[in-house]
Amino acid sequence: MKFLPSLIMFHKQMIMHRFFLIFFLIILFSNYSNSQDSYKEFKEDVYLMMDENSNSKNRKKIRKFFRILKSKELSQEMKSKIYLVLTEFEKRGLYLNAHYVKFFNLFLESFESSKDQIVFNSFLDYLIMNNHMYTDLNLNYIFSDLEKFLKSRVLNNRADFTWKTVGEFNINVNEDESFKINFLDCDLILFNSSDTIKFFNVKGYYDLINNNFNGQFGRSDYINEDVFVEFQFNNFIIDLRKDFVTINNASISIFGAVGATAEGIYKNKLSSSNNFPNFTSVNDDYMLRIFKNFYIDGGFQLKGDNLFIYRHEKPVELRFKNNKLDYLFIANDFQLNDGKIYSANTNFSISNNLGSLTHPSTYFTYDDYDNKISIDRLSGKRGLNPIRNTFHGLSMYVDKMEIDLIDDNCYLFHYAQGSDISVLFESDNYYSLKKYHDIDRLDLNPLLLLLQFDENYPHQQEHLVNDFSIFSGFEIEDIINILLELEIFGFVNYNSFKGSFSILPWAHNFQKSYKKKYDYDSFKIESLAAIGDTVADIDLYLNKMEINKVHKINLTNRYNINLYPMSNKLMFFKNKCFYMDGNIDLGSFAFSGKDISFDYDSFAFYFSKNSLMSFLVDSKNEISSSIIHFDNGILYLDSTNNKSGASKINDFPKFSTIASSHLSYNNEPVLFLINPFTVSYLHDISLNNLSFNGNIFLDGMKIGPESILKFNATNNLETYLERDKFNLYKGKVSLNGSVQLSEKGLFGSGQFNSSSVNFFAEKIHLLSGQIVGKTNSIINGDFLVDIPFSSESSLLSFSPYSDEFIVKSIEDTIYMYDDINFFGDMYFDSENLNGTGDLNFMNYSIKSAHFYFSENGIASADANFSIKNHYNDKAKFSVLSTSIEYIFSEKSILMYKNNNPFVLDEINYSIDFDLASLYLEKQLIEFSNNNTSQEGVLSSSRYGKKAFKYNAQDVAFDINKNELCVANGIQLEIKNFWIQPENNKFCTLTNGDFPVFTNSTLIKKRWLFKDKLINNKHVVIKPSLKHLILDN
Repeated sequence: MKFLPSLIMFHKQMIMHRFFLIFFLIILFSNYSNSQDSYKEFKEDVYLMMDENSNSKNRKKIRKFFRILKSKELSQEMKSKIYLVLTEFEKRGLYLNAHYVKFFNLFLESFESSKDQIVFNSFLDYLIMNNHMYTDLNLNYIFSDLEKFLKSRVLNNRADFTWKTVGEFNINVNEDESFKINFLDCDLILFNSSDTIKFFNVKGYYDLINNNFNGQFGRSDYINEDVFVEFQFNNFIIDLRKDFVTINNASISIFGAVGATAEGIYKNKLSSSNNFPNFTSVNDDYMLRIFKNFYIDGGFQLKGDNLFIYRHEKPVELRFKNNKLDYLFIANDFQLNDGKIYSANTNFSISNNLGSLTHPSTYFTYDDYDNKISIDRLSGKRGLNPIRNTFHGLSMYVDKMEIDLIDDNCYLFHYAQGSDISVLFESDNYYSLKKYHDIDRLDLNPLLLLLQFDENYPHQQEHLVNDFSIFSGFEIEDIINILLELEIFGFVNYNSFKGSFSILPWAHNFQKSYKKKYDYDSFKIESLAAIGDTVADIDLYLNKMEINKVHKINLTNRYNINLYPMSNKLMFFKNKCFYMDGNIDLGSFAFSGKDISFDYDSFAFYFSKNSLMSFLVDSKNEISSSIIHFDNGILYLDSTNNKSGASKINDFPKFSTIASSHLSYNNEPVLFLINPFTVSYLHDISLNNLSFNGNIFLDGMKIGPESILKFNATNNLETYLERDKFNLYKGKVSLNGSVQLSEKGLFGSGQFNSSSVNFFAEKIHLLSGQIVGKTNSIINGDFLVDIPFSSESSLLSFSPYSDEFIVKSIEDTIYMYDDINFFGDMYFDSENLNGTGDLNFMNYSIKSAHFYFSENGIASADANFSIKNHYNDKAKFSVLSTSIEYIFSEKSILMYKNNNPFVLDEINYSIDFDLASLYLEKQLIEFSNNNTSQEGVLSSSRYGKKAFKYNAQDVAFDINKNELCVANGIQLEIKNFWIQPENNKFCTLTNGDFPVFTNSTLIKKRWLFKDKLINNKHVVIKPSLKHLILDN
């Protein structure tokens, strides 16, 4: 068994004590051996006490004790020691239940284990040799405590807590007359139903008599969501009668969210709260690493899940670097819990070589899970300080900052109070008389008091609050309030931790501004933001800040200038310099563009490419149609030493273009190239006194000498040029006359000549690649000499580059080919001349959606053709939807039938043939089919209830005679008869009636017999289709 060597070794150390003990036992053995009745007498005495006061359980244990005591299972030496102890009990008159029974229980518990027998044997030695060291009351607890230890290694057991050990031990009865149970490497545990405290690798001993544990070395640990903690202890004593521990000689090692080692005081207690274990460092200058990249110098106290970092007489500084930015947070203390470190009153600074973000009084939180910093302005006087942004030269009156360290973005928020949702961004050099009066009270001007104090310490950078108090005669509390007020205005940096302050240059410059000896700023921006709205977003990596929902912008108090940023956003990129897309109104001028850059140092706006300049009408609500397109223009607000606008004697504001600019109207194509120009006194110059030099351009080509743009009554620019010849449209059109440019466009007046068309116009619109408007006269050009046309008044749309035009008659007809009148639209596609409208010549009329005009004739599709009658409204001849060919050389018109027949309205005839050929000289229309052997159908509405139809192969209509003649293939079907004219031909009367068919043949229709022929009869056909035979 492992414990025997250590126990034997320990007993060797006690040889001297054993010599004395053995000698004492020999005498005792001899006395007991002399009398066989001693055992019986001792047993009888105990049984007598048992009969008087015991229960069955105790009686059972007592009987078992005496049975073992009498047996040979115990050595004689052990028995002798037991007799000696019991004899001492008898002498002291101890009680059965309080002492004897507990001793018997201890014996019975140890009897079951050889290891425990050795412990019991050593305990007997202690009791025998040191009976003067313990009292009767001690024995009452010692027996029970040792029994509990042997039974379950419990060192102390109370109703609400228990101490126990796990591990090997040995026994030592020291010369100091103490009974010690030694442990070389054990676990020491304090626990109850709700909590457990464990110490491990413990080296020390358990003092049974005094009920404490004397440790030489030990460890413990603790873990939560943030850290893993190891404790180490040296030379400590634990009172096992208590449920808490205090160890003064302790050290700690922290891993995880915090990295630190320190010496200090350890405290722990069984508790349901999260305030234990508790460790307090003895020094306050330890270097702590927090969340990998945060560093802090200070002392600390661990209270369960919370870690408090502090310094006794100095503020605590939390530092870290992120993407070349230095983060510094100064507070009295910081607390770490649940992945967050925070402080209730923090002075913060975020800086690099370009600037900083600072505030003296904020609530700081860093959440390591989200990798975000949250900074809230506190209430109270110091909370009134703006967040000072020297990256962009602004004091920002926002309430909250959130910094995302992953994407290096800082978001600014505002806690809107009721209907007040405005957020102010103010230049760090901002001055106004109102602001001066805010600090210049009737009873005291704190600024003057500060400056007077500074005169007494001209070379001192840091001042003590106490010195200022003595100088002013104010109490410390009052002088601190004054300093806090001065801090809000940016006049001092107050260090509450040191009780000191420094005076900033702005304190002197602010006073100089009041005396008009310093060029201050009037620069401020007002944004509108409700709760939850992002007021601004700072890209800490690119050093850019975008302000959202911009409502008002003030750059100078000298004159009114209105900025209208697109989407109400401004993008700051350095000290009071920003970009914007949008519009700027100044005086009668309106500027617009993208990536407009405001440079604070030069106090000017720099416009990028494709920017615009226009002019406001008198109502100021609209801009004029005149737009100047320019690149890289500069709008100077004032001289660089007059940003305050205090001086009125200069030619600012002014605008200059570096290169030529272009004029257009309502963003139509550019029509005028303006020479580089500068306009001064923008805020009060009259447009009537302003002009621009340049050249008129049309489709990129200069069309005349330099001219001057001046403003008309509508605040639009216009110019006028007149000369013998203008070459327009790259020389394709020449103009002898004048051009005028205004908001209505570019117009020409005079004689225009081109290859396809020549015209005169009093005022016609010259557009890009097109001439549009009314002509006073127009005639074909040389290219169309074989298709002559002319008109006195018409509308023209002419595209010179493609040599295409449309001429639309409005009042006068277009005269074509010397004898043809055309009313409609005539259009030329650079090769063919076409038209839509009405074409008339002699008594002929053609209406068509498409005419084709050539030197050889006119063709038309889907045309309506008619021959007018001078005596009534009925046409001599007409046809709908026909295709027409007018052949000049043959003096004929060919008409091809589509779906409609040819109509002789005056004689009530319709004729269904494929083709009608009109011979103009003969005044004759001949009808034919494509298949010449095929007959056509003629229909007369003068006979029968329905139209009377018959066939003929040859048909002709004499226009002058109004006579229709037919021949061949004729057989007229009347009631019960057919009539066949003589020689198979006849001509109608002028009213369309059939003539008297002389010598005609009547054919009688018979069903059963052969038809009967009646020859050489003179027959008249009645309208009822009955016939009459004439004798003469």
